[in-house]
Amino acid sequence: LPAFNDPNERVRWAACNTIGQMATDFAPVIQKRYHQQILNAVAMVMGDNANPRVQSYAAAVIINFCEDCKPKIIEPYLDLLLTNLHRLLTLNSDIVVEQAIIATGAIAECVGSKFSPYYNNIMNSLLPLLHGKGQVHSLKIQGKAIEGVALIAAAVGSNVFSQHCSDVMGLLLQLETAGLPADDPRLSLLQRSWGRLSKALGRDFAPYLAPILPRLLKSAALEADIKLLTDDQVEDQEWQLIQLDKQNTLGINTSVIQEKNEAMTLLYWLAYEIKELFFPYIQQILPICLDALGFFYNDSVRMSAGSIIPCLLRSTFSHTENYGEVQNLFRYIFPHLIGAIENELEPDVLLVLLDSLQECFEASGPNSLVQEDIKKFFKLMEKQLETFSEQRKLQLHRMQEEEADFAKMELDKQHELLVKVAEVVGKALEVCGVCILEEIGNIYQFFNGLLRLNEFAVETQITVCFFDDLVEFGGPKAIPLYQPWVPTIVELMAHPHSDVRQSSVYGLGVLAEVNPELFSSVLGNVLNGLNQLITMEGSREDENVHVTENAISAMGKIIQFHSNSIDVSAVLPVWLSYLPVTEDDETSAIYKQLCHFMMHHSSVVVGENLGRLQMVLVLFIEILGSPLIEEETNPLIAQILKQMNSQFPAEKMQSIYQQLNPEQQEKLKTVLS
Repeated sequence: LPAFNDPNERVRWAACNTIGQMATDFAPVIQKRYHQQILNAVAMVMGDNANPRVQSYAAAVIINFCEDCKPKIIEPYLDLLLTNLHRLLTLNSDIVVEQAIIATGAIAECVGSKFSPYYNNIMNSLLPLLHGKGQVHSLKIQGKAIEGVALIAAAVGSNVFSQHCSDVMGLLLQLETAGLPADDPRLSLLQRSWGRLSKALGRDFAPYLAPILPRLLKSAALEADIKLLTDDQVEDQEWQLIQLDKQNTLGINTSVIQEKNEAMTLLYWLAYEIKELFFPYIQQILPICLDALGFFYNDSVRMSAGSIIPCLLRSTFSHTENYGEVQNLFRYIFPHLIGAIENELEPDVLLVLLDSLQECFEASGPNSLVQEDIKKFFKLMEKQLETFSEQRKLQLHRMQEEEADFAKMELDKQHELLVKVAEVVGKALEVCGVCILEEIGNIYQFFNGLLRLNEFAVETQITVCFFDDLVEFGGPKAIPLYQPWVPTIVELMAHPHSDVRQSSVYGLGVLAEVNPELFSSVLGNVLNGLNQLITMEGSREDENVHVTENAISAMGKIIQFHSNSIDVSAVLPVWLSYLPVTEDDETSAIYKQLCHFMMHHSSVVVGENLGRLQMVLVLFIEILGSPLIEEETNPLIAQILKQMNSQFPAEKMQSIYQQLNPEQQEKLKTVLS
């Protein structure tokens, strides 16, 4: 960092280069710990007008810094960074302008709608570059401007972007239909930008689909171009050559594969973003995707094909609102998808295909598969677990030898696949119901063995998640399966790994709700364990906060569903003292519990002499209409606020009202009016 102040411009350039690389290599730790020092230093050298190379590399640091950075880290520096980048966009230097465009887009992508206040200033500098009328102009700069505008549009949304939408989209459509040559640097950036613009415009993107799809579908349907070459045949650099023997070489046209890959990627973005608007094109796209599942020349093509498939199912439901049609489509797709999973050798691709299968279950609704397909599904899952066991044994053996680092990486990949297999089985149980329990026996025995081993935290954690799914979705028929595990799950609340603790407390909370009789035997131990987790030192830090909020939710379920077995007047105030919660998905469940307690135990909630009335009132006002609760909870909270206003003494309510900030006062006034 001191090198940013060095009098030699080469040293300052090297400092930018080094910090940029470190921002990638040590993310997200370096962003969390050193954001102030790095961003202030970078902003300073962006003002080095005598050395454009230093300025360009300073902007490049921002790109790397934003790649794995939480918005809340960048937001305090938006004024500083965007003021400097806005100035760089107007300079007469290709290398500076190019990096400034990319850096501005990276910030927009990171902070989303928080970019809106800076939108007009930045766009006023970007649009001339987009139209080729800026201080610098080249096809490359115009391509980067296309990408930058698309990233900004996706960040700020259609309402903000609407003022420039017609101008930008008109220019891009001109380029799309101009027949740009394959080596035009704008072409790939233009294609990627359609996906981001579809995110920005949503349904309003519909008019642009028809002009861009013909070329896109043609590219997505390309077959691999391969040749068998002899010694005297030579191909250009667009061909990848694989030596088969002394006389023969296999040539693969990489430009064709790259074109197909980019087209499949864009198809995924479009299918994901515009949902039901994609429905008219499903019959054209689905055969391309199913064929691409076996395109072994390129991993990314297979991954995109797998990712598109659940989007098509969701599009079908959004358009028809008929699960029957979605299920018919899924049953047609199912043999193709499980065949691709069975034949896939690359772990990264296999992970995506399993994720696709999970999303297909979710999109297809209840009873999406017939019994014959369910049998095929479990046979496939069992085979995946057998492969995991073989690989696990192999990599553990390798870890004892010289290949330890490589073996650990390979075992990590296998653990990712194990987690995904368990998630797919859990989703199948959730969607298809108890009818699949007849086929789950071998899967259960596999996880039972892992639970007893308790060798790797990730294996224990995903086994607990399997328990959670059995409890939540298995119904009474699953009790014989999960009942023997309950004492072990209670013990795992104290596991040193936070993910294991989180999964354990979540499952025990569900057990308290769906099987009160079985839960009653461990109620005391669980309640004590939950209190320890919530009150332990560091319980609200990033590493532990999700455990803590799941524990608060589980404790709320004990109070709600076991009120006859505990002293509610003693336990409920303790639970209230743990609020508010803001970080985990369980926040919505916790605030539903608060509503329940306010309606059924209001005297305990507000406390003796209404001691907690202000805290509860302010909390209800704060969460009303916020992302912390589900939409359906808003009317309930509004009703509770009205009841509180009429139920409690007017003087007390008026006193509390006077202590609210103006925003809270206005919110309450709106509810009560």
